[in-house]
Amino acid sequence: MRRTALLFCIFSVGAHAASFDCTKASSVSEKLICTTPALSQADDRLAKVYREAKTASGNSSEFRQMTKENWRLRQQCQTVSCLSDWYTHSQQKYLQLMPLSAACPDENSEVNATGTLLRITFPGPPNYESVEQGDEAEVYWVLQADKPLCTQDAADWGDQTQMQLVVEAGMYKTHRSLIGHRVRVQGSLLFAETGHHHTPLMIGVGKLEAE
Repeated sequence: MRRTALLFCIFSVGAHAASFDCTKASSVSEKLICTTPALSQADDRLAKVYREAKTASGNSSEFRQMTKENWRLRQQCQTVSCLSDWYTHSQQKYLQLMPLSAACPDENSEVNATGTLLRITFPGPPNYESVEQGDEAEVYWVLQADKPLCTQDAADWGDQTQMQLVVEAGMYKTHRSLIGHRVRVQGSLLFAETGHHHTPLMIGVGKLEAE
C-alpha cells in the first residue's frame, strides 16, 4: 500500500483524517482536503472502499489504470463542491467493481449495521439548502456506518455510508448518551423519498444499542 500513499495512506491531523501526508500537500485539491473536515473524513471512508475494490478486482492492470485516471480527476478540482462530488462518484465507481451479493437487502428488508451515532442538523423547508440563509433546521440522528450497504435500487446521490435513523420519539431521551459513540442498529431499510429525507438510505430503527 505504500506505493499508493498519495491516495490511500491514512493519518490524522487533529480531528481530521486523510489519505496522504498533509504536511506535504501541494496542490489546491490536497490543501482543501486537509483543511475541510468533511472532505478529510470522506477521504478516509473512500480508502476503505478502495481496499475492498482492489481485493475484488485482483488489483488488475485495468483497476490500477482506473485508479490513476481517477486520481488525476481529483487533482483537477479547485473547490470543495467539486471534491465532494468526486468522493461521491469515486465511491460509487469502486463499489461497482464489487460483486453484488444475493443477500443485498431490498427496501423494507431487515438490516443490521454498525458505526458511529451522529446528531446532524440539516436544512429543511422551504428550500432545503441552507439554515444560514433561512431554511428551517431539521435535526436527525444519523448512523455513520462502517461500510455502505449493498443495494441495487437506492438513489445514487449523497454519502452511501450515512443513514438517517427513523426512531420513536422516546429514544431521543433514552438513547441520547449514545451520540458520538459506536452503536449497532437493527431495523427496516428505507429509501429516501421526500425533502425531509437527507440521506439516500435510512433505517427505521427497531433496536439501537452500544456496540
